Amino acid sequence: MKRQIKMFLIIAIALLVVVFALLNIQSVAVNFGFGQLKLPMIVMLILWILVGALINFLLSTSSIFSNRRNSKKMTQEYNQKVSQLQVKINTLEKKLKNANQAKSDQTNKPE
Repeated sequence: MKRQIKMFLIIAIALLVVVFALLNIQSVAVNFGFGQLKLPMIVMLILWILVGALINFLLSTSSIFSNRRNSKKMTQEYNQKVSQLQVKINTLEKKLKNANQAKSDQTNKPE
């Protein structure tokens, strides 16, 4: 059932794109100052959507790399803190064991 719904949505979206393309076949001209580009409107729309997607990709790439760098730094700090805490735990366990041993020795010591 899920697969059928997905297929229906894909077909519906494809049909909408085809209808949109057929409704926008007239040519439009874009003047760049140094030249003019004349293409069908649907081609122009797709071209500018792709340009916008490329700009978005380029701008978001820097934040992705920044987030990865911060993530690595935080992971290293976390691992360092964990190892420091493990050393403290081991030290406290040794002290507790020594204290229990001393207490045990005192209770077993004949008077």
